[in-house]
Amino acid sequence: MNIIRGQPLNLIRLFVFILVAVAAVKLLSSSAKQRYSNDLNSFWEEKKSLESHYQVMRGPEEHAAKLELPQGNGMNQGRHSEDDQTSKDFIKTEMRLVHLDLKGAAPKVTYLEKIFPLLSSLGANGILIEYEDMFPFHGALEILKSSYAYSTEDIDKILHLAEVNSLEVVPLVQTFGHMEYVLKHDKYRHLREMEKYPNSLNPHLPESVSLVKDIVTQVLDRHSKSTWVHIGADEVFHLGDGRESKNWLNQNNGDLGKMFLNHVKEIGNFIIKKYSGIRLILWDDMLRSIKLDTIKESGITEYMSPVIWSYIKDLKTEVIESYITKYSASGFRSVWFASAFKGASGVARMWTPMKHHMDNHINWLSVISSVKQHQSLRFQGIVLTGWQRYDHYSVLCELLPVGIPSLAVCLQTLVHGGFTEIAKKKILETLGFNDINIQENV
Repeated sequence: MNIIRGQPLNLIRLFVFILVAVAAVKLLSSSAKQRYSNDLNSFWEEKKSLESHYQVMRGPEEHAAKLELPQGNGMNQGRHSEDDQTSKDFIKTEMRLVHLDLKGAAPKVTYLEKIFPLLSSLGANGILIEYEDMFPFHGALEILKSSYAYSTEDIDKILHLAEVNSLEVVPLVQTFGHMEYVLKHDKYRHLREMEKYPNSLNPHLPESVSLVKDIVTQVLDRHSKSTWVHIGADEVFHLGDGRESKNWLNQNNGDLGKMFLNHVKEIGNFIIKKYSGIRLILWDDMLRSIKLDTIKESGITEYMSPVIWSYIKDLKTEVIESYITKYSASGFRSVWFASAFKGASGVARMWTPMKHHMDNHINWLSVISSVKQHQSLRFQGIVLTGWQRYDHYSVLCELLPVGIPSLAVCLQTLVHGGFTEIAKKKILETLGFNDINIQENV
């Protein structure tokens, strides 16, 4: 009887013991995971605050002063000159700009707070911001801004975040092609080169030029510290097909290149007169087919620099070098290149093929080294593009967060002249990865 009575008691004790053991295992497992998360010194962990990022990068003596946003609205603060010893002398620096394409799934400012320290730590020293309808246009241009557009306070904060992370901000304002975000509106429909296509501007109408000047003015007024402005001017589809263009071509020996350069020159002259000391860059694809003498006679080589772009894996370096030779002979004093870290390998791609983009950058390194043979032409920098859409109406490519590992690989490849062990180690430490397999994109 004692044995029988003791059996239920033993079963109860065993059950309680099992419950305690299970709870202990869960507690230890949770504790281990928490310690692992807290120990990760990486971009991906959420424990580290923005302030700690700045403190690690700049030291405690600069930490307190740098986090306070500047007073005022950020406008009319005066553009810095090359002689200003307190400003960054980016003119003499080879730039590595990371492209932020805001025409689709634009990141929140809180996300940029985390991204900017990451970009700086991986080797970027500037950002190319393509606003499109995310800029807070006002007045007569208010119709251009998206309902999700950044506020003026957001822009000021973005510029400040870039400054404290030693990132030069280069605004990109489309002035000729890829004007869909403007020409899609009925208000500006009559300014299209071809009435049924909203991508390209009719350059012959005074209102077209006035509109571009107003857009450029609003953007540059909020970027008083920028050294460069990118005026786009790529892929001006259907140029020459409009009625006014055909009339002009009939009177000017069919010189489409001169027509293109006339508009670019007018916008360029307006910018350099209104904003002293600023330099202009533009995509080069429209220049490739224009005669060397026509480019030289336009005068744009005095204050503009072409950005030669190619995003393919098997970059044809000999073709790129032929462009460089042409632009050097045209009188350009400096040249930029443009690679891609995402958004250029498929219009609706969801995952970034890192090997494709790394190979693109390795080939660009070969091109960069060849510029030295052109004594009159200086390599100014490279833009690592990250397209969100192929154009304003296109579907989304893979988004920025998905492309971060590829961006890290591409930046470090440029910094170290290849995907070296040192580059790989830096990437793993920065992103908190155990390993990264370029061939398999994992």
